[in-house]
Amino acid sequence: MEAFNWISHNTPVDSYFALDPRYMEMPGEDYHGFRALAERSVLADAVKDPCIVVRVPSLGPRWLNEMHAQDGWRDFKKPDFERLRSQFGVDWVVLTNPPTARVTCPYSNDRLSVCHVE
Repeated sequence: MEAFNWISHNTPVDSYFALDPRYMEMPGEDYHGFRALAERSVLADAVKDPCIVVRVPSLGPRWLNEMHAQDGWRDFKKPDFERLRSQFGVDWVVLTNPPTARVTCPYSNDRLSVCHVE
């Protein structure tokens, strides 16, 4: 929640984020929703967003495309984040510490870093 609060107060309103598609299941996360707390857009997740697809099937292809684009998230390097930027417009990522990619991270706490994809 600390990182999401920082994002809400320190990134442009039109920022587009990506984070581990299973972030809601991570220890200590307690299923807090990124969109509601950070007030920013984010690529589809694997935990909550499938429920939306069930209710609005026309979103299925977009959800699937975004999910496949995040395959292997925990091994992503800078070129993977650059691909997300090119493909979807992602300009920020939230990474577990320590970040393995060489990206600029203006915020970090003991568990997460918020990094700009340039």
